[in-house]
Amino acid sequence: MKKTDDITKKDTKSEIIADTIEGEAKEYRLAFDTAARYLKSPKTEYEVKQKLYDKGFHKAEVDQVIEKMKYYKYIDDYDYCRLYISIKTKKMGRKKMEYKLINEKKVNEAVVKKAMAEFFKADDEKEKCKDFAIKYLNKKHLILDREGWAKAGQHLYQKGYDWDTISSVLSSIKPGDLDSND
Repeated sequence: MKKTDDITKKDTKSEIIADTIEGEAKEYRLAFDTAARYLKSPKTEYEVKQKLYDKGFHKAEVDQVIEKMKYYKYIDDYDYCRLYISIKTKKMGRKKMEYKLINEKKVNEAVVKKAMAEFFKADDEKEKCKDFAIKYLNKKHLILDREGWAKAGQHLYQKGYDWDTISSVLSSIKPGDLDSND
């Protein structure tokens, strides 16, 4: 009778293991489906991880889902950076975009710098900065005096341009430039 009890115990253990594996597979599938629904618009790896953690999934499931999504190119932080830069370049400067991608979207700094280097050239950034400056000066009806330059400089800095670019651009603006874009 002892042998039957051992066999029964083994069957019970194997059933428990099978049920555990099946349960983990269901949890993984549920986590993957949740992430896929969340990815209707582009997201960073960090954003997807946070969403899955917020939904109560465990680290092992989240890591497995993230790896699979990266394998199928559903998540690609580099592509996300390129898209983000192309959309936001009309509204903000390089510095502010870098800050948002690294500190808010939690994208690796090397990935952000690579995407920025591909997208930005120094002359392009100065030209965009100059366009912002002229538009701002015209909108606020500011003149090219010390106060007007200070206000325009602060505005451009908030847009994400560095001080070297700002001072170069503001010193290159002539009074005739302001009348042309009014």
